[in-house]
This record gives sequence, structure tokens and C-alpha cells, in this order.
Amino acid sequence: EDTLLCLRSLYRNTKKQKMKVSFQGVKGAYSELCIREYFSVAATKPIPVPCETFDDAFAALVDGKVDLAMLPFENSLGGTIYRNVDLLLRRPVHVIGEHNFRVRHCLLALPGTKKSDIKTVISHPQALAQCEGYIHRLGAVAQNEVDTAGSAERIRNEGLKGYAAIASSLAAEHFKLEKLDEGIEDETNNFTRFLCMERMPTSIPRAPSVSTPMKTSIVFCLNKARMPGKLFRALSTFSLRDISISKIESRPMKNMGKMISEARRPLYYDFATLGGSKDAEAEFKSLAKFQYLFYVDILAGVNETKTVNALRHLGEVCSFLRVLGSYPESREMVEETKSIESRNDSKKVKKTVPGMKILIIGFGTFGQFLAKTMIKQGHSVYACSRGTKYTKLAEQMGVEYKPISQIEDFFKLELDCVLVSVSIKSFEKVISSLPWDTLGKQSEVLVVEVLSVKIHPKKILLKTLPESLDILCTHPMFGPESGRHGWRGLPFMYDRIRISNRLTCDRFINIFGDEGCQMYQMSCELHDAYAASSQFITHTTGRILSKLSLKSTPINTKGFESLLKLVETTCKDSFDLYEGLYKHNEHSKQQLSLLRSAFNELEDTLQKSGTEVKGDSKEIPLAQVDVNPNVSKMKPSATIQIHSLATALKEKGEKVVSLAVGEPNDTKCPEPILKAAHEALNTGKTYYTSSVGMLSLRKAICDKLKRDNGLTYQPSQIVCSNGAKQSIMQLVTALVSRNDEVIVPAPYWTSYPDICRLAGCSPKIVKTELKDGYRLSASQLELALSPRTRILILCSPSNPTGSVYPREELVEIAKVLKKYPRVFVLSDEIYEYITYNGVKHVSIASIEGMYERTAVINGFSKGFAMTGFRLGYLAAPLKVAKLCAKVQGQITSCSCSISQHAGVAALSMGMGPVNEMKKDFTKKRKFVLDFLDSIAKVQVAKPDGAFYVLPQISAYYGKYTPDRKKMITNSTEFCKHLLSDYKIALVPGAGFGDDRCVRISYAGAMSDLKAAMTGLKSCLEGLVNL
Repeated sequence: EDTLLCLRSLYRNTKKQKMKVSFQGVKGAYSELCIREYFSVAATKPIPVPCETFDDAFAALVDGKVDLAMLPFENSLGGTIYRNVDLLLRRPVHVIGEHNFRVRHCLLALPGTKKSDIKTVISHPQALAQCEGYIHRLGAVAQNEVDTAGSAERIRNEGLKGYAAIASSLAAEHFKLEKLDEGIEDETNNFTRFLCMERMPTSIPRAPSVSTPMKTSIVFCLNKARMPGKLFRALSTFSLRDISISKIESRPMKNMGKMISEARRPLYYDFATLGGSKDAEAEFKSLAKFQYLFYVDILAGVNETKTVNALRHLGEVCSFLRVLGSYPESREMVEETKSIESRNDSKKVKKTVPGMKILIIGFGTFGQFLAKTMIKQGHSVYACSRGTKYTKLAEQMGVEYKPISQIEDFFKLELDCVLVSVSIKSFEKVISSLPWDTLGKQSEVLVVEVLSVKIHPKKILLKTLPESLDILCTHPMFGPESGRHGWRGLPFMYDRIRISNRLTCDRFINIFGDEGCQMYQMSCELHDAYAASSQFITHTTGRILSKLSLKSTPINTKGFESLLKLVETTCKDSFDLYEGLYKHNEHSKQQLSLLRSAFNELEDTLQKSGTEVKGDSKEIPLAQVDVNPNVSKMKPSATIQIHSLATALKEKGEKVVSLAVGEPNDTKCPEPILKAAHEALNTGKTYYTSSVGMLSLRKAICDKLKRDNGLTYQPSQIVCSNGAKQSIMQLVTALVSRNDEVIVPAPYWTSYPDICRLAGCSPKIVKTELKDGYRLSASQLELALSPRTRILILCSPSNPTGSVYPREELVEIAKVLKKYPRVFVLSDEIYEYITYNGVKHVSIASIEGMYERTAVINGFSKGFAMTGFRLGYLAAPLKVAKLCAKVQGQITSCSCSISQHAGVAALSMGMGPVNEMKKDFTKKRKFVLDFLDSIAKVQVAKPDGAFYVLPQISAYYGKYTPDRKKMITNSTEFCKHLLSDYKIALVPGAGFGDDRCVRISYAGAMSDLKAAMTGLKSCLEGLVNL
């Protein structure tokens, strides 16, 4: 109640002059939507002020152009936004509130557009990555824009048909676009934590005088005194006083003295090392070379006695300590009754906030259970159910009761909340039968459901209820039995589905919070995933055991008594509940299947000897054979598709010039290699070798790695395979599990993502840009890494971009990977001998700390023109090499013996033939790049290696073929047009993860290159506008 009074007083004081709130972005950005949601209870809404950068948003606050700033500080998927963390410390501002904003991506397009019309989806790269699966199912291609709302603005301003933007619902409102779909993100647990900030007052910020749970953000630096366990001592100052830490993060100190003077922010304590006459900047210069700031959030107000004592104790081991703000925990802004602008001395007016009017639909055992606590808290409770059997009981409880047939009488009241407490089985029938339009005439009434499944009621409420009604999905994970002695410590889950009146919503949630429940804000989707493997499995186990009619015995163990108790508690619940948990949670079906498989596996283990199946076996018809879902996820190779189309034209007698296949087919395999192959054949060396390769070949590979890459391996660490692709497949298969992710920088070689899918893990595509040379930066990698990441794939020199990672960039990547010791690196170095302009290939395995967590993949196809020999190899730590050898032993065993002898010759013949081939590639590369420079609007990142170039041709999308029958909207359509009309075969960039491009291989004959480049230019310049 104190919190509500503070809010109302604050907004009343600021009513004369609207508050201005700065945010980063343009109109319609998610940050603006966050502001609207955060200030939803304000009588006079604040004015959002867009700023181009985070720095600008802070500057607007500091310079007095706005009253508040609302900025993001961390995301549940992307992690901390360090720029804002640094700015918070540098600028004279402090935190007065926080808001956990759920990011719900919407698909926006011009009015009248259907989803089936969408060919291209544009947005910020991070939004596109978060909706990658949805875009794929839509059959559209992704195109990067600067930001989300900006992409919506572009569609409106340019009238882009066939395009859709991923942006907020507010962007649709601003730019008059149609919302085709909502909640399209692949990962539903997507929250951004925003902090609301005010200019620094003259005194140290103190927490508001309200009873709401508080959080305090501090930053400190340990002093230079040597003391064992100093960080432990610092953090124990909180645990000793029962203060919980909700977050801790460290950042390197940068120009600390300058930061302190810039911020003009008072220190919490005037420490001897920083106070009085001492120069702060000089003091920090005297500290150790490696010093870190620790940012800590604690769940307590700064003016609580225990916090004051904890900070005083903390000061004893710190050279620097600053309070960044003390504010209500995950709530709307709660300030003292002073106006933000004037900070006058107006007195707080004590008012009694009336209880809410709550209607409970379904007054069974659970509805009665909830009603008792609501009445105790001073709320007015109404109830309705089937018939009149609860009339007397309701009267005794102080609840006004009517049969559900008379519910319209209740709907005419000024209700705050309607709580639906019916069974899962009857939920849809009850919801669809009620006159919601009558209730919908009252704006912002909150409708709450309390089922044990969440996606099912969420869908029904969104489909049935008028948009004027708010929706809150909750799950009190307890009942009359477990909650009979109070609710303290019992779990309560909630998800704000559609909320316009945030105040009413939070007042309802606080019914459970005030009773001491453990509060969990969680998406409905994540709840159901958890519930299937916990609640459903618990009920299933109890009901299975109940079928055994278990009885107590004189020799019960504690474990057996727990099982008896489980049977008792689960069977007390109705079977309708259990049936609902199964039918209305798709994850439950999967869990039941896994449970059945586990039983079968356990039985098989117990009966190892088994018995042979007698009688004739019958062949299973193909239609009844299940397809491996991992194979179903794989996509056809874009290279093979174009190659097949080109081959079909050639078979018809058409002359086709193909630059699609990545092999040096204009270069003859060096004579020493051919001679060694002939000799192996003639001398009968045609039998199996060791499955990992001949010892002589593996020794030669070790010598090569030492000579060319500075890497020391033993033959036991080498596994030779039938091409580098097999080595890649075996490594991924050996290391990943079902829930793992493999980071694949895009543009990528077409096989990487599908190798991951076939191995049962998920490829996580990270877009790189032409301006960066298509190289993954350390900062991009850090944003992409997660606890699920298992492998990072690096291809240098790269197919398809030709990019080469310099040593300094590999060092930065290695620094990031040190924080994630679980991540292994797959370094594809098949093009290492083909580099230009003095650029030298560097293996990431040669970087300090990376040898033990890197597998080097290489082979003979590209550098020695041996594509048909199918010979590759892997060099890795012994344990990993053995795992890959185990996989290969069950697939192909050894690679071809003739190829292995040829490989030994290739590594011992010297680099003369390789250098000659590289000279030829250098001339062809120059020709292709010069030709591309002559084509208007084509952008190219000049390749430093391999024999590919990946020009961006997307400037020509939206144009039509010369006959004006077909509009070119993507790389696949362009390549098909180029092949059919100009008989030139190139590979669409879509197959490499960048639909803006096409791939050109310049390893073919110069005559083919000239014909192909001429045709490409004619094709592009021949495209027309309508």
C-alpha cells in the first residue's frame, strides 16, 4: 500500500509538467515500449525522448534535457551490456528503479499483406538471430538492418511489398503497419533488464521509505593490501547479515581516477586511500597492474541497518566503494513523495488503499483455499460455480456467491480481477461459455488463471478474451494440504501475457508475495518444459506405483516410506488433473515416451542374455519405417542443387560455364603425387591400412604441422579420413550432445550447419559483415557464447569468403574462450596454402592456451589439387583423436591406401608445384576482382585466401528480369535466372548463410572466368524496374 501511495503522489506532483524520459533508439523501439509498460500506472504519461546512442541518452539526463533515463543493462540471452555499466559509473546519475521487460518480437508488414506474401524479413541482426527458426519456417530470407523499429519505418516509407520487419508492437502502432504475428522468437525466455535513472542528487542516495522489497546496486574495488581470501571476506559481509546477492560481475578498471572525478558522485565512505588531500587518480595508478571493479546487486535497501553495517564492514577491504542506487525490486518506480523535478518538502499524505474486488470462477477446494487468504488480506471476494451447493459455505467465509448462470451480475460490478479456478479439462468449455464482452466494457480488468499447465490456457484466453481485458497466467505450485500452515517459501510462478494496467497486475501478484511465496517470473513455454520433467513425472510415478497396491511393511526404509507418501499425495488429486497435465502439455508426451524407453532399457540390461527371436523375420514396409529426425532437419546442399541444374542443361546439349564447384579443376595434380599413386598400385599396396592411417603418412603430417604451423603432434594424435568433411563430421559427432550448440560464423561452408543437425545438436549462426572482412570478432563471439555452447567452428582461409584471421584477432578470440573452458574449437584449415599479398595463415592451435582445446582439420584436396583422392586428416589432443578414431572405426575404417601413399608424396615433394598453382590463382583473383569493381552497386570484401569471392548483389533485389515476368528477391532466384538465361552457374549466398551474396570460384580456366564474369555483368545490368 505504501508503494501505491508513493506512485500516486509522484505522478500527482509531476502532472503539471510532463516528465521526459530518454532512451536509445528510434520511435517504436523496444525501449520506448518498456517505458510505456513501466509507467503504465501514471495518470499523465511521460514523454519518451529517443537518442541515437547510449552515450547520448546518458548525456541528455546529465545535461537536464530529460528527467529520467530508461536503458537496458542485461539480456537473458545476450548477457550484460557493458557500455551502459561503464557509463553508469562514469556519469553523475543513480538508479531509482528496474524493470524486467519481456521481449516479444512481432512480424510487421504493410496493411493487407499476408504471411504467405513475405519473401524477405528485415531487422536488427540480433532480432533476426532470435527468430531464425521462425524465418526459416516462413520460407523467407533474413536481411540485416540497423535496428528493429528502423526496419519497420523503412517498410512504411519505401512501401516495400513482400517484406516484413521484426519489431515491437509499438512500432506497428507508430508506423501504421499490420501485425501479422506476435511472439515469434525461437527462445521464449527472452528478458531485458532495464534500469531507470535520475540525475545525481547532492547527497548520497537513500532508499525510499516504503515497505516494498528493495535492491541496492554497488560497485567496489578491493584495496592493494595482500590478504588471503580477500574477495571471500568482502562478499561474506552480506551473507553474515542474511543479505542475498542477486548478481555479481567483475570488470577491468579503466582510468579509474578520471572516472571518479568525471562522475561527481559522492563515495559511500571517505576512505583514507581516497579521501581528503590525496589525489584519487594517483592512488589508483599505484595499485597492482591487474585491478578489477566488482558490481554487486544485493536484496536489501541501502538505509536498512544490516546494509549500513555490511557496507561499513566492506569498506575495510576496499579502496573504492560506491552506491549506484537503491530501488524497488523488479517493480514500477517507487520514490518518496517528492517530485523528481522540484524535490520539494511536500508531506506524504497517508491514505488507505482499498482492497481489490476479486471474482473467483470455480469455487471448489482450491478456489476456497485462495479465497481465505484474499479475505484475510482485506480484499472483497465474490464467487460463482455450478449450482448453489457452495452458497452457505461462501456466506460463512464472507464471500458473496451466485451460480455461474448469474455471472453477468458480477460482471456489472467494478471488478479489479477475475480469477478462473476450474479444472484443466473443463477450462476451455468454461471460458468459451462466459459473456466476456460484458466484462470487456470495463477497461483493464485483469483475468487470471491458475492451471498446472500454461500454454493451453494462454492460447485459449488470447483467442477468446476481448483485447480490453488484461491476462495473467499463474501457477501457485501448492494446495490446501501443502499450504495449510502458510505459504511462506512455497513456489508461485507467473507470466504477464497482456497487461495494460501494471498496477492491478502487481497488486494481485503481491497477494502471494506478501505471504512469503518464492516468486518466479517465467514464460508459459518454459514452465511447461519444466513441469513435464518434474510435476508430470512425479504424478506418473505415483500413479504407476499405486497400481502395485504397495503396503507398509515392518521393515520400511525411508526411501520406501517416501514412495508410499508419493502414492498418497498424487492419488489425492483428481485424475482430471493428471489427464490435463498429459493432454495439454506437449512436453509430457515426450517425457512419457522417454520414461517408457528407460523402462525398456532397464529391462534389457537386466536380461542381458536375452533369447533369440524364432521364426522367419518379415521385412518392414518402407512406409512404416520412422525417419531419423536429425536427417529430416538437414537441408539439400545449395552447391549440389545448382550443379544438378547445370548438369541437366549440359545433358540437353547446352554450353554451361560453371564457377560453382570448389575445386582447382584447371590445375593438374603434381606429377610426384601421380607417380606415387601409380607405384602403389603397381606394387600391390591395395590392402587395408591402420584405420587411422599409415604410420608413414601420420609422421609426415606431424612434420608438416611442425614446419608450417609451429605445432607439435605425435602420430597417435592424427586421424586420416576420407576427406576433411569426414574429419569434421567425426569430431562433431564425438563431442556434442543433444542440447549442445555449435557456433558457426556466417557466411559459412554449406555443410557445417547440417553436420551439426545430423549429429543431433543445434548450429548457432552468428552473422559477420562485409565491412569486417567477414571475420567473427571477439565481442560477437562473447555475445553468442552460452552454457550450451560446445564447439566453435573457425574456417581460415574461409570458404566462401576467402577471409583469413590474423594472429591478433585469434588472440582476442582466445581471450574470450578462456572464460568458457567447455568450448572446443574446430579449426578448418584446408585452404592454408592458398593466401595472397603476403598474408600468412595462422592456426588458432598455435595461440597460447588453445592447443589443448583445438582440433586442426586439413587435407590434400585444395592445396595439392587432389580432390578426387578424398584424403583429409585431423590433429587433436590425444583423448579427442581417440574418440574420432572410434567413430571412424564404425563408419569407413581406413581411407584409401593408394590415396595415403599419394599423400606422403605430396608432403615430401616440396612447395614448388603449390606455389605455381598459387601464382595462377593470384592472376585469376585479380581478374575477377577488377571485373567486379566495374559493376555498379556490387560490394566485395577482397579475399586474402582460398579461391572464392563472395560479392554482395542485393542492391539489385527488387528488380525484374528483362521480360518483366519475374522479380529477383533473393540469391537463389538470381542464380536460377543467371543459369537459365545466361548459362552461368554460381552458388546462391543463401546456401552459405548470407542471402545478399553469390559465391564465385575462380579456380577454373581463365576462359571460363572471362565468359562467366561477362555474363554476370550483363545479367545484373539487364535487370529492370517495372
